[in-house]
Amino acid sequence: MSRRPGYGAHRCVGPGLGASAGTSGAAKNRFHQLAGNPAAESTYLKEVDGFRTEVQKLQASLDSAVQAFDQQSIALSPAARQTKQRDLQGMQQRLETRTNELQDRARQREQDLLSPIQARVNSVIQGIRAELNYSLILDADAPGGIIVAADPALNITVNSAGTRPIPASEIAALTGGRLVGPGETTVAGIAPLERAGPGDLSFLASSRYLPYFQRTSASVALIKAEFVDALGGCATRIVVPDPHAALLVVIPVLYPQAVWEPGVHPTAVVGRGAVWQDPVEIGAHAVLGAGVQLGKGVRIGAGCVLGDGVAIGDETLLYPGVTCYAGTALGKRVIVHAGAVLGSDGFGYVPGKGGEAHRKIPHVGRCVIGDDVQCAFHGWRFGADGRCRAAPGPASRACCRRSSSAGRPSPAGSRA
Repeated sequence: MSRRPGYGAHRCVGPGLGASAGTSGAAKNRFHQLAGNPAAESTYLKEVDGFRTEVQKLQASLDSAVQAFDQQSIALSPAARQTKQRDLQGMQQRLETRTNELQDRARQREQDLLSPIQARVNSVIQGIRAELNYSLILDADAPGGIIVAADPALNITVNSAGTRPIPASEIAALTGGRLVGPGETTVAGIAPLERAGPGDLSFLASSRYLPYFQRTSASVALIKAEFVDALGGCATRIVVPDPHAALLVVIPVLYPQAVWEPGVHPTAVVGRGAVWQDPVEIGAHAVLGAGVQLGKGVRIGAGCVLGDGVAIGDETLLYPGVTCYAGTALGKRVIVHAGAVLGSDGFGYVPGKGGEAHRKIPHVGRCVIGDDVQCAFHGWRFGADGRCRAAPGPASRACCRRSSSAGRPSPAGSRA
C-alpha cells in the first residue's frame, strides 16, 4: 500500500479564518468595544475578509489537486505517484504556513485595536470598584461569569479543575527552572499570552510572540533565557530551556486528569469470544464483536463499535462514537478521538467503458495502527484500502498495512 499524505478535507484555517463566510461570532462580540472607532472596525473586518478569501482559494486549489490525484492515481506508476504525493504534501505545507501567517496578522491587528480600549475600560471599572468599595465586579452575562475587577488583596484565583493555586517558586522547583521575580506570585490556570490574565501562567518560546509577552496580563511566564530581560510583560519569570516541555510538567498539577473507573457498563454488548485483561473500561452502549481482544488498561467510550476480530493494545483510549471495522488492529497507548472511523473500505473503482457502470474494487485488507499514535477526526478515515488518511502532524504516525494474498502483512509503504 502507499501512505497517503496529510491533505484533503482537513481545514487549516483556524479561528477567525474559517471557510464559512462572515465574521466569527466571537469577533463580533469583541468588536462592540470599537463602537467609538467605526473606521478602525471596518478596516479590520475588511482585512480579515481578505485573509479568509486568500485561505479559501488556497484550500480550493489543494482540494482540486487532491481530487485529480484520486482520479489518476490508479493509472500512475509508483514513481509518478510518489512525485504527485510529494507535490500535494508541499501544497499542504504551504497552505498551513500561509494560514498561520495570516492568523498571526489578524490577531496582531485585533490586539492593536483592542488593547488601548480594554485598558481604558479596565481603568474605569477598577476606579468604580475602588470608589464604591466593592471587593470585586463580576460580568454575570459572560459564560460562567468573568471577574472584571477585583481588590488585589483578594486571593480568588481558581481554575476549572478546582485545584489550589501554586506559587511561582513551586513551579520553578517542578520544572528545574530559574526564578526571576517574586516567588510568592501564584497561578491557578494556564493561558496563551494574548488571553492570559491575573492568576494565569503563560509561556514565551519564540521571538515571534515577544509583542504578545510585552502586553500580557499573565502573572507568571515560562521563558527561554534569551527573553529574561525583555521589556514589559509579567514581573515573575521562570527561565527554562524549553517552555513547552516545562508546561508538560505543570499542566498535570493544575489540571489533574479524572480517575477512570474500570468495569463494563450494563448496556454494553459483548460478542462471543471477546476477551480483555483487567482493568478495562467499556462504556454505555458500546458494542464488541466476536473475538475482540483488549489489552490492559484499555478504555472504550460510550457508543463505540468494534467489529469482529478487532485487537487493541494496552492503555489505548477510544473516545465516544469511534468505529473500528472488522480486523482493525491498534497498538499500545493509542488515542482515537470521538467519531473516528478506522478500517473502512476505500473508493477504488475500475472505470466503465462504453457507457458501462464503474465497478467497485473489493478492499479485503485491514487497518493496522502502531504504538503511540493519536487519531483525530476531522473528516479523515483510516481505511482498509491500504491508505492512511491521517490528520497531518508529528503525532499522527499511523501505519496502515494490507494483508497479502498469502495472509502475511505487507511492509508499510507498499501496496499488497
